[in-house]
Amino acid sequence: MLEITEYSIASTHITKLTGRLDGVNSEEINKYILTLLDKGIRSVILDFSDVNYISSAGLRVLLINQKKISAAGGEIAIYKVTPNIKEVFKLSGFLRIFREIENDNEFQTADKNVESQTKSVVELENLSLEILKVGDSSGKIEPIGDSGKIETSSYNKTDVINLPAKDIENAFGFAAIGDDWDSIKDYFGESFVLNNNLFVYPAVKRPAVDFMIYSPAMIDTVYSYLNGFKLSGTLSVIVSFRMKETFAEIQDLLDSISKALNLKAFSFTIIAESKGLRGMNLKKVPTTENKPLNGKSIFDNENFAEWVNFPVDRDDFNSVIAGVGFYADSEKKQLPFYSTILPSDSRFHLHCGIFEKTLLNFKPETYDNDLSQILNELEAKKVQHILSGSVLSMGTIAITGMEN
Repeated sequence: MLEITEYSIASTHITKLTGRLDGVNSEEINKYILTLLDKGIRSVILDFSDVNYISSAGLRVLLINQKKISAAGGEIAIYKVTPNIKEVFKLSGFLRIFREIENDNEFQTADKNVESQTKSVVELENLSLEILKVGDSSGKIEPIGDSGKIETSSYNKTDVINLPAKDIENAFGFAAIGDDWDSIKDYFGESFVLNNNLFVYPAVKRPAVDFMIYSPAMIDTVYSYLNGFKLSGTLSVIVSFRMKETFAEIQDLLDSISKALNLKAFSFTIIAESKGLRGMNLKKVPTTENKPLNGKSIFDNENFAEWVNFPVDRDDFNSVIAGVGFYADSEKKQLPFYSTILPSDSRFHLHCGIFEKTLLNFKPETYDNDLSQILNELEAKKVQHILSGSVLSMGTIAITGMEN
């Protein structure tokens, strides 16, 4: 029989195991560790002071989870190991795999390499924020093309804006890879550029994500836009968030971050774990040759279903998202320029890739590594314009404040 309890030393979460860890209850400890990971915990410390037996099945479940957590920059550490259990760990070679904590002074977290004066923690009612200040910068957002032609499906060859990949670090909009009109005119779609890497979901009958992973050698690579927004500037802060009990709608999350940072408008890149998304994408490219025969807007009730994938219910539970967006609070949204960027019913505009589920650390200091893992190792299922009502559990947001 195995009993699992929890306690803390200072701010360190510790799990105490009592009894046997064997084939009968190995799945119990496996499910428990998964629960900790779902809460965003990446440093799992197991107190073995009252464990009287561990079998190979028990060792195996620890090893499997250690490999999983290590890939996300975390670890399972063992604490207060009794001599007989320590001998089992030693003979199995596990003392080379698991860090042993022998006294309370050895407790360390993933934050050990971050200077405390640069990082702060803000605790709200249902939300915990870790805020890492990285600079006193400000940025700009610039329109690309004419977004007014979407509704009337009026784009043609002369509307294409060609941008060198090297000159566009972050952006979102309606884009395609390449610069030859005849080869790309049917392959524009919802898109985002993150760190010069372009992801596109072509507006075709059976879409699949197309992407271009950028390298400095790609001096002639061009990204083509019908419309969108280009973001520039260096980072101000990196904020990791974790929900404590219930999950957060993106709108509420961004409002909370805006207040915590005293930033009324900012551009951002985001990586996060989804707990249900509402996203939309066009089914056709809004060119003159696809213009609705009834002469009405593609968003008119008569045309909407044919043109827009617009789910009523949330989808993509537990997927990982990565994307680029812009936020302005209620006051800033009233400014004419910002009102052209933001949807009428939202204070944010966000395009994201929806990727397969994986385990990430979601810490400000691991943002670059987490993002690299997503972009280079995970398969993107689609790219969508994310709508209000989408829900997240944890993630990291890199923020650049606006100049105006």
